Amino acid sequence: MPSSTLYLLPAVCNKPLRQAAGFTLVELMLAIAVLAILLGVGIPAMQNFIIANRLSGEVRQFVAANMRARSEAIMRGRPVQLCRSVNAGNGPDACDSGDRNWASGWLIVVPHATPDAAEVLARQRALDRDTRVIASTASIIYNGMGQIATAAATFAFTAGGGHRRGVCLASSGNSRVVADAADC
Repeated sequence: MPSSTLYLLPAVCNKPLRQAAGFTLVELMLAIAVLAILLGVGIPAMQNFIIANRLSGEVRQFVAANMRARSEAIMRGRPVQLCRSVNAGNGPDACDSGDRNWASGWLIVVPHATPDAAEVLARQRALDRDTRVIASTASIIYNGMGQIATAAATFAFTAGGGHRRGVCLASSGNSRVVADAADC
């Protein structure tokens, strides 16, 4: 049996409907998909950028240490040594010739008659754990004229992702940075 009740709607319902503000589910899904693609491409590129910049900074630190050792030798008029150290940050102030990987740190020292009496001018802590610095020599000694007392040296810096840099030290004491140590 049909109902004969008549319902009256309030006057508010007679106004035209306003379009709802916000995003539809399809628009949100599309925005999330675009964001995921951008992040998928951007994050690896950003990681490579960070690794390359960190490696460049470490190479600059090493070149600066060479420049300081050379200028100290010229200023003092006597030999100054740049050498690999096992624990330059908080270990003994002694050079270590047991390995050719300088990533553990280095020291700038003025050698004296006994190794215990060496004057430490500067120390560099270990580099980033992903960085390797393979050298052709265990230490560099600059004479009082700023020349390398030993043979010329090559340092190969490598970091994760295949990033490479090389530092070439000529016997004159000059250094140059190259894309790869093989270019020295």
